[in-house]
Amino acid sequence: MSLWDNLKNVLSKNDCDDEFIRIKSLAEQGDANAQNELGTMYAKGKGVAKNYFEAWKWYSLALKQKHPSAADNRANLVMTRAQGVEVDKNMKVWIQNTFEKNIPALEKRIKEITGQHIEALSLKHEKTVYKDDYGNVFYDKWDKEIDYFIEKMILTDREIDNLLWDSRNQKFYEICITIINNMIG
Repeated sequence: MSLWDNLKNVLSKNDCDDEFIRIKSLAEQGDANAQNELGTMYAKGKGVAKNYFEAWKWYSLALKQKHPSAADNRANLVMTRAQGVEVDKNMKVWIQNTFEKNIPALEKRIKEITGQHIEALSLKHEKTVYKDDYGNVFYDKWDKEIDYFIEKMILTDREIDNLLWDSRNQKFYEICITIINNMIG
């Protein structure tokens, strides 16, 4: 290989490195197009080592923002069964770590939303929690009211949606219920 060919390879590698760094920076800032592109770079090994977990993760982040081609790109990742199992395992860990990292911000936002509706919630609590003639306290209607509030008021909040990866996360529901009940008193 000639000196010129070596120089071209080094220059094109540097161009790829610069492109990767630029795209990754935008993706980390939340740009859905960059997230989708970064997924493609990892899927194809373009400017970076091929990594199906990273591809899946970045396509998923773009998909969460409703990027038009992210779902197809993620679905078209061709992996062996072993690679798929490894990606699935890593995604579960990543999703859990993301959730754990976001708990303080989630709690803060849940308190804000609950505070905005505290009067209505207090009235609902008074109406739905009751004691029978034998002293037994019943919370079944209140539990349904909390579920409704979480579904209609908390989960529809854009900030919560951005922080929460899986809306069916049991720990998220426990956090909501605890905050709501503590604020009601």
